[in-house]
Amino acid sequence: MQAIVPWAIWAGLILAVLGVVLILIFGVVSLVRGKTRLISIAIIAIPAVVLGVLWLLGMTWAQAAIWTAVVMFVLGLLGLFAGGVRDVIGV
Repeated sequence: MQAIVPWAIWAGLILAVLGVVLILIFGVVSLVRGKTRLISIAIIAIPAVVLGVLWLLGMTWAQAAIWTAVVMFVLGLLGLFAGGVRDVIGV
């Protein structure tokens, strides 16, 4: 049982990376064909950019990941708040 755990972890990581690569490929193809806008792809890249910037500022990967989650949570709350305010004032 113990021998299969590392293999399962590696298989999960490989599948996750493969999924992200496929998302990127299909996103670029959709962008080239004009089926999507650049802003929708840029919004998806925000967490990766935040993670990279925080890591470059001298944090460890774990600290940068935690702060990225916090920043994305706050941005999500601000987005919900802005959407609610926009609906209330009718813009």
